[in-house]
Amino acid sequence: PGLSFVIMFANLSNWWTKASSPPIQPVQYINFSQLGEVSSGDLSIEEELWSAYQESWNCTRSDLEKAFKEGNANEARLHAHSLKGACLSIGFDVLAAICKEMEHLSAQGDVSSAQKLLQKLLDTHEATSASMIEHLNQLRT
Repeated sequence: PGLSFVIMFANLSNWWTKASSPPIQPVQYINFSQLGEVSSGDLSIEEELWSAYQESWNCTRSDLEKAFKEGNANEARLHAHSLKGACLSIGFDVLAAICKEMEHLSAQGDVSSAQKLLQKLLDTHEATSASMIEHLNQLRT
């Protein structure tokens, strides 16, 4: 009078297989089409862009952190905007999206919420940097 455990398990397994989502795709931190468009695929240009970006990142990140510590929404907005532009120009789209959100929140005067994105920005910068270094190393070989 009832379903056996084996039949229930078979039905559950069948349902789970159909209902499961596709495998998670790794995040692509760099829009290589954009980077290639800017550099024409030239390794030396990509290295120059990477170097210029790193210098910009170091200054702007520091200025952004200072603006957050001071609670200065306008300065935070300006630095997030600057960093967003640098990221978009070379195809660092994931970083640019975080900067865009920081810029938006800061423009609304919500420095606290914008500052909460800082660790995500730093972590994403690290992942983007690793991806860029790997990309440049592949081009060198």
